[in-house]
This record gives sequence, structure tokens and C-alpha cells, in this order.
Amino acid sequence: MRKNILILISLLMVVPAMAQESIDIATFKKSVLEYSQDLKSTMAEYEAMQSAIKYAKTAYLPAISGAGTFRYSLADRNYAIPTTEIFFPLEREDFSLGAELTQPIYAGGAIRNNVKSAKIQGQIAESAIDLSVSNVAHGAEMAYWGAVAQKEMYNVVTRYVDIITELRDVVAIRYNEGKIAKTDLIQTESRLAEAKMQAVESKTYYELALQNMNIMMGRDPYTPIEIVDNVASHLEIPAKVSYNNALKMRPEIAIAELNVKLQEQQVKRVASDFNPSLYAGFSETWGSSSMNVNNKGYWGHALYVKLSLPVFNWGARYKSVNVERNRLKSSEYELQKQMDAVDKQIAEAWTVMNRNVEKIEIAGQNVAIADENLDLNTFSYNEGKLTILDVLSAQTSWLAAYTGMISAWHEQHIAIADYEKAIGKTN
Repeated sequence: MRKNILILISLLMVVPAMAQESIDIATFKKSVLEYSQDLKSTMAEYEAMQSAIKYAKTAYLPAISGAGTFRYSLADRNYAIPTTEIFFPLEREDFSLGAELTQPIYAGGAIRNNVKSAKIQGQIAESAIDLSVSNVAHGAEMAYWGAVAQKEMYNVVTRYVDIITELRDVVAIRYNEGKIAKTDLIQTESRLAEAKMQAVESKTYYELALQNMNIMMGRDPYTPIEIVDNVASHLEIPAKVSYNNALKMRPEIAIAELNVKLQEQQVKRVASDFNPSLYAGFSETWGSSSMNVNNKGYWGHALYVKLSLPVFNWGARYKSVNVERNRLKSSEYELQKQMDAVDKQIAEAWTVMNRNVEKIEIAGQNVAIADENLDLNTFSYNEGKLTILDVLSAQTSWLAAYTGMISAWHEQHIAIADYEKAIGKTN
């Protein structure tokens, strides 16, 4: 197995050296997290919720408001004294300016419930940041190891082209010497053309993977970068984490639990709309009198207490509260749904990781067999003991074996990333 890894790693030397920045998985994840617009958007939402909490608390404080009115009658106005024929003219204008200070004494719990709801929403926004970090980090893992696999696949295919080229040169010499039929040369040339086409496609996929990495880091897609890790590195299986401990680490569960609390608070808030409320205030006004006869302004001062007491509302309180209680049930079901999803993700990822260990071992054995088979078939063909088809078949098997090993390693990286996300690990 160690020999197979060293063979594959040696193939990576095919890529020509350039002035490139070396990037490992840790550096890439850090850069992606720093640039991620999704994460920045989530953090902006968190800041917005912190402002919303401060805004909700202002309802506890006294409020000052001002107002002004001016009215002009288009017709003459008169005031008649009832039961007499006496009347006198009024001015056409009416005007007033006023300021009012109000202080809630008791709002039925509405203010308190609004503040608590805002605080819970702030906690949800904070957990949403954790969720965004988890998703972005997981996406970075997928992109990085996908690019690593494409790089190594490109180098394997490049080596495959070299192997067929070496065979073609031997076949061409033997054909020119009249030792073999032209069909051997044609078959080899055809296979070489197919291999070159595979190499072009593989290089395209590798370049696209690098471009995607650059974009995820907020860079120009064509920025030269060099991947440090190989697909056989960082394959240690994480320690097993219990379901209950994973629940504590998963931001999705924290958000679902907070949504339940928020909905519980919403039930209380709706009910508080139908509680008595008491407000006190002071008003100061200046304007014309109710019967403006001289366009003079007068000051007015008043203290007041306002009591609101709902008496009958056709069962609106019960109906509105019942709506929120049913929504509370829905949020509780959603919480359980999330918990079941976490249980499934942990179990699946753990199973896949352990099965992939077996696949990697088998893939390593296949590579060893393919290497030996290719050497023996090539030697036997040169000795005239096998046909060209036997060698071409061995070359195809060689490519399939290395492709299988790269695929097995890549799948293990994906499984490890999935498991770490399932248990709430982000780095």
C-alpha cells in the first residue's frame, strides 16, 4: 500500500513548475471563510438583530412627539348662539402646534414580550453564523479535495499517454522492420489518440477546479496556485462522537430549538395584545381657540392617564392565540425532524467512512496487480509471446486501477468532511 501511494505521488511531478502560490487545505478554508459572501450576509443579519434588540427596548422609554395643523375655510364662517338670532363672524383660519410626552406604565406585557422575542432572534442570528461557517467550510472541503483528485487524475492520464507513446514507438520500429502487421500500429495509434483526448479533458477539469478555488477565495480565476496536499493525505478517521454530543454542536439544532422558544414567546405576545394597558402623558399646545374670532394663539397644558381595557372582541384573543399555538407545534415537529436528520447523517457518514477504508485497501491491491500485469504483458509482447491487444488491455486496466484508487481516496475525503459536519466540527 505504501509503495502504491509513493508511485502515485511521484506522478504529480508531471505538472511543470510555475510561479505559483502553494495552498494547503487549512489555508484554502481560511481564505474561503474570509471572502464568503454568504457568511458576510449572515453576519450582517446578526448585526441587524442586535440593532433590533436595542430598538425593542426603546418602547420602555418615554416618547416625545410633535404635531401641527393649519386649516383655511374657503367660505365665511359664523357662530350662532343657540335659541337666539345672535351670531358673530369667525376667522377662516384655524391653527395649532403641540408636543406630547407619553410614558407606558403597563402595556399588558407586549413590550417585555417583544424584547424577549428580539433577543431570541438575535440568538438565532448568532447560530446562523455558526451554520454558515459550517456550510462554507464544508463546501471548501468539497472543492479542495475535488481539485486535488482532478490534479492527480490529470497526472495519471498524462502518465498513461506516456506509457502508450512508449509502446507506439516500439511498435513503429517493429513495423518498419517488417516484424509485425500494420494493424498493430493502427491499433496503438488509435489508443494513443484516445488517451490524448482523455488527457485534454482531464486537464480541462483540473483547470476548472483551480478556477473554482480562486473564485471561492475572491481572486481572479486565472491566479496561479499550487495544491500542496495529495489525495492520500489527511485520511485519518475522526473519533466517534455520540449522538447527544453532536446535537449540542450542530447549529441547525440550536436554531430549531430557538425557533421553538421564539414561537412560545409569540404565543405570549399575541395574548398580551388583549391585556389592559395604561399610559401616562403630558401635552403642551399652542394655537387658535375652538372659535377663532381674532387669530390669536393660546397655550394649553394637560396631564392625562389613558387606560385601555378590552371587553368584548368576538373571541379574537382565543383565536389568535390558537393560531400561534399550532405554529408552536409545527416548530416542535421541525425540531424533531432536524434531530432525526442529524442522527441519519452521523450514521451514514460513519458507515461510509469505514467501508471506504476497505475500498482503499482493495484499490491499492488492484494498482499493484495492474502495475505487475502491465510490466509482464509489455515484456511478453516485446518477446513475441502476446498480441498487441493484450498489452492495450493491460494499459486500460492500469488506468482503471489508478482511477479507482484516486476515486476511493477522494470519496473518503468527502465522507470524512460529511462526518465532521454531521458532528458539528467546522475545522
